[in-house]
Amino acid sequence: MNVQDAHLSLLDFSGQNAGIGISIELIKRLINDQLQRLSGHFSHLESNQRFKNTLKVSFTGDFDTAGLAFRFVNVFNPADANEFFPQVQLSGLKLKIKGFLEEKQVVEIEVEYAEINGIIQLLDKHIKISLFNEVHNEINFVKNWENEDQLKQFFENEPYNFVADDWNQLVVYFKATSLFSARDIAEAFIDSLRLPDIFKTFIGIKFGENAKLGADQSGNLLMFTADSSINFNNCPTFNATGRTQVNSVSKVKNGDNTSYTIGNAPEHSNLIVETTIDQNSQTLHYPVDGNIEKISTGDIFLFTPINLLRVNFDVVKPSVTASDNGSFGPVYWHYSVTAAVKSINLDLTSSWPIEFKLSLPTEVTGQAGAGIKIGCIRYEALGAMFDGQVDPFDISFKIYLDWGSKQIVFISKIENIKGHDFHFRTFPDLSFPISDIVDSILAKASENVITEQAGKILNVTRIPIANLDLVNRFATLVNALAGESDGLGNVTMGVKFQSN
Repeated sequence: MNVQDAHLSLLDFSGQNAGIGISIELIKRLINDQLQRLSGHFSHLESNQRFKNTLKVSFTGDFDTAGLAFRFVNVFNPADANEFFPQVQLSGLKLKIKGFLEEKQVVEIEVEYAEINGIIQLLDKHIKISLFNEVHNEINFVKNWENEDQLKQFFENEPYNFVADDWNQLVVYFKATSLFSARDIAEAFIDSLRLPDIFKTFIGIKFGENAKLGADQSGNLLMFTADSSINFNNCPTFNATGRTQVNSVSKVKNGDNTSYTIGNAPEHSNLIVETTIDQNSQTLHYPVDGNIEKISTGDIFLFTPINLLRVNFDVVKPSVTASDNGSFGPVYWHYSVTAAVKSINLDLTSSWPIEFKLSLPTEVTGQAGAGIKIGCIRYEALGAMFDGQVDPFDISFKIYLDWGSKQIVFISKIENIKGHDFHFRTFPDLSFPISDIVDSILAKASENVITEQAGKILNVTRIPIANLDLVNRFATLVNALAGESDGLGNVTMGVKFQSN
């Protein structure tokens, strides 16, 4: 199905929740593949009832699917319907049953199903095909004892002593079995058809209550939605690529824009620390190389509204606290710093590859100190309160098909990050040897807040969205991705499957 059509249908159907679409064509292929595999044999099903209360009865059987046909009926979703149950219809199925009495084959029965009608239901967020009704006819009934003298004599001799009335009762017994078991067999046949667990496939989305089932206007796409949120509890597919590397510059701002190190700063100056990420840092690059082939059609689709992403990325809002300490000979230092995201803005920046930019301007506050340790006694010589900004703080993430793990994933990188305007209020005045290590203290403070916060956000945005291996067991995944977005930033992604 075309991804553009799927996007418009899922947008209308799902609203502000995530939505899943699966093409009718894929369902047909999956069911037909299973039906061909179901053409086979069941053996030695023993009856829980005995003939004449003593003689053991059992059955074997074969499904003949040579003339089997399958189609969808009633797949259109009426606009005013409270519930929607698309139907599937099988026709041309034949069942050949052999009946045994005391381990001797006594009858052959052939049943033809003109129709077996099932309905697709959404039960507790699981797709299930259930029997609706069936129409069958007995087209052949062979009494083996009429053609096999030895079999007839076996039951007419001791200890069975069959007479004509016993043979008549045996016919009635097996015809009744055929009559009453045909529906049960049809129900078991329909129940054996399995569809992929769609909700479990999309592991990056938590689907809650109010699950519903629908179809698009063309009848080509079944759709599912429920109250949803992003599942940040999944283990990241890609872990953060080591410690974020940063460069720090300490200086003071004067009227002539002359820069000094903090240790040599004039008295009563406004101390500034600027921090940026080193261009060689791996966190500035996506951890996966190569481009994904774009296709325009798919079989399974996930719709993600931009507001769902915006609301759920609030997971990065809680503040991050970092602290450190150290010493240079007798001189010791320490600091603690807290960073809190001031606002979150999420925008779609590229329709292909599907890419978003998450902007997180962050405010920093903290305190630091330094002194001299003589023996077991510490003399605090410097205290500092400070605040600053990490802005811009932009993280880009894109949707990627990880072919090795058969997963659709969010992968992320730092796009742009800079710490600046770290204002320090020190007391008392700086003096040697404390002034020589203040650069290190304040630079480390600004570096650590960026390192801690960036590492946290990179981890939570590197998450698997869909585990396509669950569907890959039924059909073969194509190494390509379909994608569609609109002007609002709502996105639909899709994947395609080939028949096994």
